[in-house]
Amino acid sequence: MSEPAFAKTYLVHRTLVQIYLGDITTPEVEAIVNSEHRDLEMDQPEGGSVSAAIRRKGGEEVAKALKSNAPVELGDVVVTHAGALPSKFVLHAAVVDEVEGERVTDEETVAEATLNVLRRADTLGIRTIAFPAFGVGMTAIDDEAAARAMIGTVTRYLRGETGLQRVLFALVQPSTFIAFFEAAVRDALQRESALELNVGRNNGDLTFHFTGDGAVVSKSQVPYAEDELAAVSGRLRVLAAQTTTGSDDVAELRGLGRHLRDLCFSDEVKAQLAASDVENLLLRLDDSVMHVPWELTHDGSQFLCRRFNLGRQVVALQASSSTEPPPQAPPRRLLIAHNPTGDLPGAEREARLLLAHFDASGCPWSVEALGHDRLEPLRFALALQEADIVHYSGHAVMGHRPGWQLQSGIFGADRFSRLTRKPRLVFANACHSAGADTTPLSALALGHQFLLAGVQSYVGNLWSVPDLPATTFAVAFYDGLLAGENFGRALRLARERVSELPSAGAMAWAGYVFYGDPRWRLNL
Repeated sequence: MSEPAFAKTYLVHRTLVQIYLGDITTPEVEAIVNSEHRDLEMDQPEGGSVSAAIRRKGGEEVAKALKSNAPVELGDVVVTHAGALPSKFVLHAAVVDEVEGERVTDEETVAEATLNVLRRADTLGIRTIAFPAFGVGMTAIDDEAAARAMIGTVTRYLRGETGLQRVLFALVQPSTFIAFFEAAVRDALQRESALELNVGRNNGDLTFHFTGDGAVVSKSQVPYAEDELAAVSGRLRVLAAQTTTGSDDVAELRGLGRHLRDLCFSDEVKAQLAASDVENLLLRLDDSVMHVPWELTHDGSQFLCRRFNLGRQVVALQASSSTEPPPQAPPRRLLIAHNPTGDLPGAEREARLLLAHFDASGCPWSVEALGHDRLEPLRFALALQEADIVHYSGHAVMGHRPGWQLQSGIFGADRFSRLTRKPRLVFANACHSAGADTTPLSALALGHQFLLAGVQSYVGNLWSVPDLPATTFAVAFYDGLLAGENFGRALRLARERVSELPSAGAMAWAGYVFYGDPRWRLNL
């Protein structure tokens, strides 16, 4: 079977999304989707609908197999064989109902049915599937509403874990094709847009103003509650230090996050964040507010860092390379520096697991690992000159000269400023590697120091993370980057993966912060 020549193709996470102008029965896919009435009575084969085309080309046995499952609720999905069609399955979605003699549907039903089809496809191990435009032509729902509901649902679903490799929208009418194409473009632009929140301190107040895509509120402020903020931060560290975590601890983390939001955000900021439909949030922070764990503010439904693809930039570094777009050339080398002091067996295991994972996944990067017996300063500095990405697993040191603890002494973050060629990304999976000392005369956060030294993007953790969650987080983050996700999305996927782990994993995701623009990605 030949596929329609006129098509637009997009990559969403690891899955191709294609929008075709053509007949749904012609693409070579494992399953096609039928937009059906909830009574599961297929249209007569001489008709012009998708249901009629499937019945005409698949045969009466498809209609009989479907009817035996009637009736169903709106949004339900029934699976049958595909009869004489080249596909293996037909997934019939109950999208249409009849009210006072008229066939009706709405965006909510279309979105629910789309999601249920995707879930059923994954359950069946389907890798390629073709959708029609649900409800269009059968009901009064217009092209734009169907496209909005279906494209949005599909792209959100595909950014999670799925076995789907190719999702097609086969659309008969040019107007429907245009509507779905425009919806896909809007979705892609939305994923690349960012809301920017600038935060500083002035005369005892926290000050805010929004810029970027979708910004509505201009400026606002709230009193800076220093003592309460210190108490919240202290309690977060106590929770993070626990070796096991229960449901009560997770509930307390949410409560602290809600209190943190009330302390640190004005009503105007809360409203703007709640109303925003962009995925990326960039916090532009003054030095004086870097120590605030903004990522863990909670709106009653979700933490800020799990609702948005979130990144931090430091206002003082606006002229530095931390705000410049990343190079277009794909990264070539990844350096894993692990257990430099020889007393961290967990860091050794993390390095071995990362090496094995990169090898098994067909990683395009050249990966080098340096352990404690090879991590002397000169060799380390030479290896850094060649690395595009640096992964560090070991002790971090804060204080007057923050940096990484090698066997022979501290390798300061300032050493990176002397490198002729600096890494694009540094991931420090180390205790307190991104933490900030909040005393008036303290050094800046270690992440800030790396940006100051010319590193474009930095991932670190605010507190100690147990070995299994730390390794799981790193693997999930790199998997996201290798799948083409931007930095912020890769971090969010890693948080979600770690949060599913038992015990300490329920809290471990919360300690990571990202310095850099969440929209950036590595060209592969």
